[in-house]
Amino acid sequence: MASPQRPPRARGPKVVKPRSNPLGRPPAGDSAETRARILRVGALYYYFPTKHDLFLMVYRDVHETVMRQFEAATANVHGLANKIAAVMDVAVSLHGRDPSLAAFISVAPSEIQRNDSLSAELRKESRAMHRLFERMIASSPGELAPGTQHDELVAMLVAVMAGFSQLGATSSTKTHRIAVEGFKKLLQGTMFSDSLVAV
Repeated sequence: MASPQRPPRARGPKVVKPRSNPLGRPPAGDSAETRARILRVGALYYYFPTKHDLFLMVYRDVHETVMRQFEAATANVHGLANKIAAVMDVAVSLHGRDPSLAAFISVAPSEIQRNDSLSAELRKESRAMHRLFERMIASSPGELAPGTQHDELVAMLVAVMAGFSQLGATSSTKTHRIAVEGFKKLLQGTMFSDSLVAV
């Protein structure tokens, strides 16, 4: 009697209960969106031959979701500081709906850097935040103070976003939101009194 065959991978995967979390950690949130994401990833993991392939799929899925919303949020906003604030607001909204995003985004860059194959395959996606901020700055000519270079502002903003992702992965949504609101005050020049502004 022939042994039963495993379902083919090429067809759309049916949803199955995952035996374990394929990302190696429990989900950070308990929202319906988070549970659906983990269930879907678990189902796909059943059909993917390696964790490498699964990581590529998840990273590209998260990248597309996040960047699409960042782009939409800044499309009709005027002023560089307002555009940056709009991106921050989207980050807060996404984190509030699904804290597992911050957990994944905070560790993904390290995983990519450690793996040459991932680094090569995700080079375009890994530079997406840099390109977004570069476009935002280019579309707001004359708004930087004399002596401020585009690349130093881009590097700072990318670092800030990475820091907020790490904070979101390790703190509450309330703490994440408070930190972002504080940065927006700093961005708008309203955090310090005039007597404390460095000269």
